[in-house]
Amino acid sequence: MDAPQNTPGVRRAVKLTRTTRETSVSVYLRIDGTGSSKVASGFPFLDHFLETLALHASFDLELEVKSGRPDLHHSAEDTGWALGAALRQCLEHPAEPPEGANRGEAVLSRTLPVRRFGWAAIPFDEVLILISVDLIGRPGFYLSPGGGLDHCDIQEFFKAFTGGLGATLHIQVLQDGNLHHKIECSAKALGRALREAVALDDRVKEISVKGKVTYQS
Repeated sequence: MDAPQNTPGVRRAVKLTRTTRETSVSVYLRIDGTGSSKVASGFPFLDHFLETLALHASFDLELEVKSGRPDLHHSAEDTGWALGAALRQCLEHPAEPPEGANRGEAVLSRTLPVRRFGWAAIPFDEVLILISVDLIGRPGFYLSPGGGLDHCDIQEFFKAFTGGLGATLHIQVLQDGNLHHKIECSAKALGRALREAVALDDRVKEISVKGKVTYQS
């Protein structure tokens, strides 16, 4: 696999807060990171999932969920929306300028060429998970077999994440087994797939033969 080309002076990072009546999710995400994370969702299980994802994606992630009536379902779903939106903004919005530079020197991330597709097949003991992602802007989550993860809250995270990001995500459970292994394995596989998909590659001139889609009334 050819190494991605680096673009000097670009720091693809975003801070945002997504607030609803149920939760307030604050996110700092840097996608050209080292995998460091600081996560406080209120649920150790979800914290571990997100920390694993960040580590294998090489994303730097700080995330906090606040709620007057915390429950795993809404925390997982709203975290998925917020994290997906943050990642989308890292790819589309003006990047942070390099340290010491003027604000006017920010580089537009949307002009940067990324690989768009990423996939990974990851084992965890008896479990084998395949994940494939496409950053084209067509949100969709597909799980095979349909009950392959046996955990509705984590499935809601994946659905919301693809909605916030605008990505197509396929997860296949190639070898079934322990539920904890399947969920942790899916976090690792998603991280590895995203790491590939967001990688800069100056050989990429257009991410689609459609070019830029426009609408006119």
